[in-house]
Amino acid sequence: MERVTTTKNEMKYLAYVEHLRANKKKFPINKDGNANLSEIARDCEFGRDRLYKNTKLAIWFKEDLKDIGTEGGASKIADDDYLAKKADKKSKDASALRADLDAKIQEVIALRKDIEDLESEVKKLKRQKSENEAAMEDMELTGRRRFFK
Repeated sequence: MERVTTTKNEMKYLAYVEHLRANKKKFPINKDGNANLSEIARDCEFGRDRLYKNTKLAIWFKEDLKDIGTEGGASKIADDDYLAKKADKKSKDASALRADLDAKIQEVIALRKDIEDLESEVKKLKRQKSENEAAMEDMELTGRRRFFK
């Protein structure tokens, strides 16, 4: 019984392919841009597994797919080109952002050094102020003037 079914399937498939060629059509595609095996199998009235399992139909289908192509073949290539250009632009944008980030990191490092220097100077000035206040207080108490380094 399998052999009779296979022959019917082969005949239906060959008629489907001849119909495509006669009408200058291509195999339908699914949302991913690949050949829509379900629709092809439904039109041929057999299971879609016949188109990808190790059968004579699968071999014929692969050959016919190369010869006839799919409906969205050109648009899929255009989409791929668009996506490649978009990915390239995103890569360039990422590189520019990385360079900006590196520059900002260097700026932050320099600012932190400035803060450290300023804090050191503030400590030094506070110490000098404290020493001067002590000297002034001592001078007021003793009446003598002292000089500190």
